[in-house]
Formats: sequence, structure tokens, C-alpha cells
Amino acid sequence: MPLVWLTPLLYLMAAEDGLLANASPLPAQSLGLSEVLASVDRHYPELEIANLRVQAARGRELSAQGFFDLEVKGAIGGDPTGKFSKSTYSFGLGQTLPWSGIDLFAGYRNGDDFPVYYGDKVTSESGELRLGASVPLLRDRTVDEGRLQIRNSRLQTEMSEFQLGMKRLEVRMAAAQTYLRWVASGLKRNLADRLLDLAQRRQAGIEEEVRSGAIAQIDSVENQLLIYSRQERLLSAKQTFEQVGLDLSLYLRNRDGRPIVPSLEALSSSTDDVILVDNNQRLEDALAQRPDLKALLLEIDRVKNEVDWASNQLLPRLDVHAMGSKDVGRPRAYAPFAQTTNDTQVAVGVSLALPIQMRRARGQLMQRTALLQALKADASLLRDRIEVQVQQARTVMQATAQRMVLSQQSAEAAQRLEKAERIRFDAGQTSLLVVNLRELASADAQTRLIDSWAEHQLALVTFQAAVGRL
Repeated sequence: MPLVWLTPLLYLMAAEDGLLANASPLPAQSLGLSEVLASVDRHYPELEIANLRVQAARGRELSAQGFFDLEVKGAIGGDPTGKFSKSTYSFGLGQTLPWSGIDLFAGYRNGDDFPVYYGDKVTSESGELRLGASVPLLRDRTVDEGRLQIRNSRLQTEMSEFQLGMKRLEVRMAAAQTYLRWVASGLKRNLADRLLDLAQRRQAGIEEEVRSGAIAQIDSVENQLLIYSRQERLLSAKQTFEQVGLDLSLYLRNRDGRPIVPSLEALSSSTDDVILVDNNQRLEDALAQRPDLKALLLEIDRVKNEVDWASNQLLPRLDVHAMGSKDVGRPRAYAPFAQTTNDTQVAVGVSLALPIQMRRARGQLMQRTALLQALKADASLLRDRIEVQVQQARTVMQATAQRMVLSQQSAEAAQRLEKAERIRFDAGQTSLLVVNLRELASADAQTRLIDSWAEHQLALVTFQAAVGRL
């Protein structure tokens, strides 16, 4: 059903019976829903906080990558007061590779003046070059702590982005609801103002007829009572409009982020800016677009990674170590009968470590497996909730559309009766009391039309939020 005719129709209906005879045109730059939502995206504090959380998550992701940073190591030492000075210095580069858990090391060492039983510490005059690697065969081969942190930090960054998206949906939904309340209260305020204006303008004619003796003084008093009653109605409508405007100012902000209270002049006279929906939106699309479900599925992936890591920790640590070294330069004597050689040396070894009880690893696996099952149950429940939300939103959307049509028909009928009654009053065929009742009935019908329009717009916005596209 097209939406753009609703509010203009309300104004045209009121104009037919004189309620809008003296209405001033609204400004061209009226406040639309898109401006409110844009202000929310730019300046709403909760979204700014959520954005900062995304930046913090990106910082954690960068920090996790530091596990595989290239590391420089160096050392220097000696014993200048002893029989042997035992001078030595070394430096090297070490890095853990982000795959297969391999540790690499390359370095340089120079050592001199060691006793013969420490001859392996003595190098040729130009020192010794070293290159080594450690390769895990079981534990830490497929996943280690560093790779786990990197994978999960990436997932947490994506989760924070989807959490930002969900917070954005919630805030935009609240802003749209407040905006529609503001529009409805503004239309009701205008309606009350025009209703009062009609009675005040009629009062001048009645007083003229009283002075001419055409009608009794009591008619003037009766219409004055109507004016007082409608002034009270207008005062209440103004108060409601101002209160809702203050609520809307939380979402409508200037460039400095300060709240803006919209004026009556900013009230839009059309619904062109209200979001339209695609009634053919499928539930599968909603499940694919809802950021809260996406965030929960990423949380499941994160815990799966931890389950894999905990399972890997149950394996024994079996590592292969290999190291090659070569002295360079003139050989250096470290005993009367011994000196260094510049031959290439290769050393290979295997290390094994196996905690017997495995309580830490088993406990971590038990904890993460239980958490994984709980998250899967949460995801299943969330899917059911999204399905219900979408179906409910579609049902409400259809019901409010039907109610809006009925309200329109009721308002049109009430206005025809009011117009006819006013013609009869001008001809002296009815009383002021009956005219007042017709005017109030017409105003109440138009108020119901405003409410049904706002409810339908809210239903459309709710449907968009339910499918994750607001």
C-alpha cells in the first residue's frame, strides 16, 4: 500500500471543513526520518562507544599477531678476574612461524679463553654462525596458543562489528519510534489548534448576531465554553508535543553532538521519508542479515577454535630439534693439544614431555565443550526468535494497514457529517451543541487516523528491524 498520501490526506480532509483555513505552509526543509537516522549514525553516544569497542578489538588483533614477531637476542659476558677470562658475546634472530608451530633461529657467537673442558664454547677468531629449527610433531603442530589468539582475535573483531550493527539497529529502531510519536503528537497539536481557531472565528459571528438580536446571548456563552474546552485540549497537545520533542532530541544532534529539540515548523507534511519495506523479504534473508545471529555464530566459531586447541593439549609434546653451526676465520687454540675447526656441525635431537594426569588439558576441554553446546543451543533459540519476530512484524504490518484504511473511511464519514451539520447550523436548522459534537467527533476520527498511520509506520520500521535492514 502506498504511504505518501496518508499525511497530506489528513491535511486535505481537515482543510475541507475549515480547520486548516489559516494554516501557514510548512518550511521546505522539514525534519524527515532519514535526517534523524543519519544523526543517530553520526552522533549518538552509544554508537560512538560501540565504535570504540571495535577499534579496541582491532588493537587486540594486532597485539595477538605479536606472538609471531621477529625477536632479536644478544648477550655478552666474561670473567676478567679469573684464571680464564671466558669472554663471549652472541646475538641472533628468532621467530615462531605462523604455521606448523615451527621455531627458527639464526645467530652469531664468538667465545675465547675457556678451559679445555669448556672447549665447545671456544670459536674460531671470526666466530661461529648458527642456524636451527624446532618442529613439533604432536602438540602445537596444528594449533598453538599464538595461532589460537590470532584466529580468535580476528573473530572477536568481526563480532564487535556485528555487535555494533545490532546496537545500531536497536538505536535506530528507538529513534524511529520516537520520531513517529513526535510526528503524531505534532499533527494532533495542529489539529487541536485548528479546532480552537474554528471556534474562535465562529465566536465573532455569534457575537455579531447577538448584537443584532438574531440569536440569544446564551449561544455566545455556549460557544465561549467550547473555546475554553478546546484551549485545554490544545494545552495538553502542546505539552505532549514538547515532551516527545525532548525525547527526540536524544537522537537528533548537531555537529558537536549536542541534542536539538525540533520545533513545530520542522514537522513534515508528507511521509515520503518513511522507510518502505519489501513484503517479499524471506525469513532466510533475515537469518542471513541479523547482526546478533552473525555475532553469535562467530562466538561459536571462537569456542570451536578453543575446543580444537584444548584437544591438541591432550597430546604429548614431541619435538624434533635440528641445529647446524660453522666456525669461520683462523682456528683458535684453547689447549696445547686442541684448537677449533671450521667444519660444519649438525646436531639433531628429539624431546618428549607428557603430563601423566592431564587434568589441566582435560578440564579446559570439558569447559569449552560445554560452552560450545550452550552456544549452539542459544543460536537455535535465537533463530526461532527471529522467525517469530519476522512473522509477528508481518502480521502487525498487515493488521495496521487494514486499521489505517478503516480509520481513513471513518474520518471521511465524520467530516461529511460535520460539513453537513455546519450547513444546517448556518441555515438555523440545528443547534450549536450538535455542531460541536460533530466537530469533536470529526477531530477524534482524524486523531484515530493519525494514530493508525503512526502505528502502521512503526510496524513497517519494526519489520525492517526484524529482518536486519533498518
